[in-house]
Amino acid sequence: MPERWERELEKLTSLDAPSSTRARLAAGPRREGMPPSPRRGQRVAAGVVAFAVFGAAGALTVAAFRSGPGAAPAPASSGPPSAESQLVATLNTRADGSMPDLVLSYGGRTDSFFATDGKWPGVDGFLLPIQIFNVSIDPGATISVDSDADRLEGRLFVADRDQRLAGGSFPLNLSSGTGALPGDAGYFRLTLAGIWPTGSADFSVGITIGAPTDSPSRSPVTVGVVPDVIGLDERDAIVALKEAGYIAVGVFAPAKLPAGVVISSDPPAGVHADVETTVTLTVSTGH
Repeated sequence: MPERWERELEKLTSLDAPSSTRARLAAGPRREGMPPSPRRGQRVAAGVVAFAVFGAAGALTVAAFRSGPGAAPAPASSGPPSAESQLVATLNTRADGSMPDLVLSYGGRTDSFFATDGKWPGVDGFLLPIQIFNVSIDPGATISVDSDADRLEGRLFVADRDQRLAGGSFPLNLSSGTGALPGDAGYFRLTLAGIWPTGSADFSVGITIGAPTDSPSRSPVTVGVVPDVIGLDERDAIVALKEAGYIAVGVFAPAKLPAGVVISSDPPAGVHADVETTVTLTVSTGH
């Protein structure tokens, strides 16, 4: 009898075990009543399953160690550009005949903007702060315009971080309804001017393309003399101010004098002022 079984029998002297158990241990190991040995095919199949299970467990363990804190996530698959990468400008007249608003949509965001200049029945001119579409547009994106205007013109002006004009400009060809935006990052002033049978409206909105790192270098500040435009027609007064180098002109129209005549300017004529100063004209409405 093997020594292991002798040791087990000695243990039974101190255990309360059934007699059948003591008899089984005394008889020693035997094959009667034992399950048959697995066949060769079963052993091979069991080995394959065990290899697959332990291999998968090992791979998961290695991946867990590799993906510790701070590990970079797997890069997302790049798909085709989304339809939201297109800047959509909507500029249509309203049913009540009032001046239209400019609606810009991009990347799921939509904002409305007022006209900054124009001629529209019953609408007086007024100064507006710089309007900004506060979303970053992808470089090289397109602008699509939906408008019922008889004529529509667009232009982009180079600006700085504060949306002050800082360089040149270039037109947007919107004859087909869609134009191309710059492929480089930067700050720009988007202007759209529409003409309808009932009047005209001009819009100016600051936009950001990409992620600009530096503001464009601005030309040195130039100080000019405000020209005397009192008594001139509104359009002639604006032309005179533009020719003097002033780039921003605002118009108020509350005066009860012959319609369209400039009655005052701020700053007044003869004052030396930075050409980036907005010159505000007060123009008569005629009533």
